[in-house]
Amino acid sequence: MTLDVLLRTHAMEVLAGLTGFFILLSLVQLAMYRRLARQFRRYRALVEKAGPQGLGDALAACARVVETVDERVAEIRRRQRELERELRTCVRTPGVVRFNAFDDVGSDLSYACALLDAKGDGVVLSGLFGRYEARTYAKPVKDGESAYHLTDEEKDAITAVQGGRKDK
Repeated sequence: MTLDVLLRTHAMEVLAGLTGFFILLSLVQLAMYRRLARQFRRYRALVEKAGPQGLGDALAACARVVETVDERVAEIRRRQRELERELRTCVRTPGVVRFNAFDDVGSDLSYACALLDAKGDGVVLSGLFGRYEARTYAKPVKDGESAYHLTDEEKDAITAVQGGRKDK
């Protein structure tokens, strides 16, 4: 069977196949055209925003802005690390315990106040209020402990601070 005979006998099938192939190619071309038109609109908008200086100068200006932002972010991160280091040595949430030191005085006027940093170093202050006198004591604290005898109220104040610490 020669090509001539084959075409004559199957002409309609070949024509239908070529027509389908042409329609498929037309649809692909239309989709590609739409995509290209969308990209061209974006490009035109970018060029219009660039203004008279040109696209290259606009991109260079954007690169400079990004570089400046990167430098500022690096500076902010450096400052944040400094502040975090400094914060570890600052007094955190103070722990205060009020109590009645003497039976003849009411209203829980006496207190113990622990002022500690993140490591548990600092001071515990105690104020004892009686009917005729008031006394104040300060005891250094290292790692949540003191070389001096701590009352139960002072220990409770230290525990209150340590319980409120975020980084033990």
